[in-house]
Amino acid sequence: MFYVLSMVGVKDTVRSLKKFGDDPYVEKALSIIRRDFSLHDGLGPMDVAGFKADGLDDATKADVVGFVKSLLGMLEYGS
Repeated sequence: MFYVLSMVGVKDTVRSLKKFGDDPYVEKALSIIRRDFSLHDGLGPMDVAGFKADGLDDATKADVVGFVKSLLGMLEYGS
């Protein structure tokens, strides 16, 4: 998730996801992303920090949460 959002970009990812409309699979994926990537010490940010560094990199965790919150916000409130 972090790789896609940081390399492809949040806006382009949002544009791509919107093409699916109200697809239940996309909704399920977004609920998992919201659950696992929205909190600083959540599973997603911890795994990304562990992959990129020693797992304690707060800046990386903050980047992950920031990207995901931007994604979810743009999907919810429009881009």
